Amino acid sequence: MDEALKYHGILKKMNIDDQIQMIGKIGSTKQETEMLLELLADPVYEFRIAAFNNLKTRANTIQEQVVALFSATNADQRYWGMRLLIAAGEEAAGAVEICVRHAEFSLQRLGVEALGKWQKKSSIGVLIELLRSEEHTSELQSPCNLVCRL
Repeated sequence: MDEALKYHGILKKMNIDDQIQMIGKIGSTKQETEMLLELLADPVYEFRIAAFNNLKTRANTIQEQVVALFSATNADQRYWGMRLLIAAGEEAAGAVEICVRHAEFSLQRLGVEALGKWQKKSSIGVLIELLRSEEHTSELQSPCNLVCRL
């Protein structure tokens, strides 16, 4: 973590274009990945995008760390986390299924749409569970129906 903080300190001293370039070049060690995941909550939108784009290149390999973001208090981290899981594709269906159960509605909708597109049989139980909940049933019904037709 000290190394990540060192990078973060260096970033603060650079102009924004150089900062974004540097974020794009951050490697894939555990510490660097943790720092990029933290940047998903940065107040500077461009930093969040740069961190997302960097992490997206290895989204399949960091699913466990991304799922852990859903216990974070920062809504931006949860949003970008869901986007990372979706970017990982069908291989991340299990992780998306875990996250949609406890996510706020906007993230549930993103996750349900992805699950509907992927049409994995493993998603049926989660989607039925979401449809049975009183909240947002009509908004989630269409993507849920895509999978439930299986």
